[in-house]
Parts: sequence; structure tokens; C-alpha cells
Amino acid sequence: MSVFLGGLIFTVYRLQWDHINSETSLRVEAFHRNFQSQVQSETDLINGLLSFIKENKGLQRDWLAGDRDALLRDAAPIFKELRTRSLITHFYFIKLDKECFLRVHKPESHGDIIDRITMDIAAHLGRPAHGIEMGPFGTVALRVVHPWVIDGKLAGYIELGEDVEQITARISRIMNIETVSVVAKKYLDKGQWEQGLRMSGRTSDWERFKDYVIVSSDSAKVYPGLERVLGSNGQFVISAGDRTLNGGFDAHIDAAGNNIGKFVILSDVSGEKKSLYGLLLRLGAFTLVISGLTLAFFDWYISRIHHKHAEAERAASQENVPR
Repeated sequence: MSVFLGGLIFTVYRLQWDHINSETSLRVEAFHRNFQSQVQSETDLINGLLSFIKENKGLQRDWLAGDRDALLRDAAPIFKELRTRSLITHFYFIKLDKECFLRVHKPESHGDIIDRITMDIAAHLGRPAHGIEMGPFGTVALRVVHPWVIDGKLAGYIELGEDVEQITARISRIMNIETVSVVAKKYLDKGQWEQGLRMSGRTSDWERFKDYVIVSSDSAKVYPGLERVLGSNGQFVISAGDRTLNGGFDAHIDAAGNNIGKFVILSDVSGEKKSLYGLLLRLGAFTLVISGLTLAFFDWYISRIHHKHAEAERAASQENVPR
């Protein structure tokens, strides 16, 4: 009965955890589909916004005049509206030689060369380009670049971008999960990455993980034990305080097709774990009661047989006594 009880509890335990792991796999697959769908949806939206912005006569006039201050003055209200309504986080005006003429979202930073795949595609093919790309400061964003044609002549390029963190946060709310985006250190410059953190008012620790850094998270929560599982590609379970988190990974692919990191998808299974242990406790108690009753029955039954056998022996002994 002990073997039976142990086998039963182990079987139920494994079946329940297999179910939890299966649910996690489905969540990872659903996240991947939702992410791709959201990226395409946001790309279509940004393409429409850029088509509208390129026709703005005030911006065209400022650009042709090479007046950065006037361009910023006219573009800033547009960016504010875009940020409020469409969650746009990046707005660039780029010269024909790929030099950044103006970052509307960061006006003090300009004059650098935009060396990204989307920029190269827009420049070499003369058509809009989009993709997930990482900036020099480690920010990962969906970027859309359009050639800017004024009076029938290519005058420059305009780029809009949206932080990937906003896309994953939206998906997380819909799916009731938590996501963390990590990028491999080999794609980052430590100095620039730390500078980017200071500029955005965020904090992180370069040394926390061996090969990765957290570039975005839609939760302020801390995940102890995450460093232990980042090197793997399968499912995992970690404990965070009084919570148990079951998770998996989705590849973080940029516009060049590089696997630059991972999306860590986490779901709180504390409730399922508590229910499982409650089930096992009830199952164990029920089995022990049944086992006790069965043992008590056999003890009574065997005692009864033993008693009858003893009475029969006494009766036979008395019959054999000489009179």
C-alpha cells in the first residue's frame, strides 16, 4: 500500500506539472504569434504616419533651408501628438549621407551616422524599410525609415520608431504574463549602454548576467534565479519570493536576421502549484484512510478466522479426551 500510495502521488504530480508545462509552451507560441502580429500592425500604422509627415509643407521648408532649430520647433508638436496617441518613441530626420540631422526625441544628440539595416535598405533600394533594430545605447525598437522626396527629388530620410518594450507590455497585459527582454553583451558597447541608461533615467547591472543584459522589462519585479536559466533554451521554473514562475524563451531577432537575445516569457503558476499540493494532500489523506480501513478490516477478519480456528481446535481436543 505504501508503494501504491507513493506511485499514485508521483503519477498525479507528474501529470499536473506536464499540464502546467504544456500551458507554458502554448503561451510562448501565442506570444510569438502575437508579437509578429503586433509588429506588422504597428508597421502599417507608422507607414501611414510617415506618409502624412512627409507631406508637411512646414517641415519641408525647414529641411530645405537646413534650419535645425526651426525643424525642431515644427516637429516637436507632431512628435508629442504621436507619442501620446501612437506611443512613438523615436523621430529622426536623416541626411542623404546617413548623417543624423535631428533627433526630435533627443535634440542634443545629432551629427552621427545612422548605420542600421533599415537605413541601408531605404538608401540603397529607395523604398520604405522596417524591422526590429538596436540603437547605439542598447534600446531595441521597431524602426520604419522612409525616403523623403520633395518636389520630385530625394532630399533625405525620415524615421519613426517604437520601443519594443511597449509592444511586449501590451501583449503581456492581454495574455496575463510577464516578459523580460535580454540582449547578448556581444552586440553592445558597455560604455554606450551605460550612457543610454543614464540618459533614460533607468538602472541595470552589466555584471548581473554572464552573457546577457536586461534591456527592457514590462514589470518592476525582480526575478531571482533568472541568471541560472538564461543559458538554456527550454522551459524552467524559478521562485521569486512567494511566487512560483514557469517560463520559456522566444528568440529576439533583428532586421538583419541576427538572434540578438531572448524574450523571457513568465507566467505565475503559484495558484496551480498550491492547488496541486492541496490535491496531493487530499489524495494522500484519502488513500491513508482507505488503507487504514482496509488494514483494520483484514486485521478483524484474520482475527476472526484465528478465533474460529482456535475454537475448532479446542472442540477437537475435548472430543479426544478419554472419558
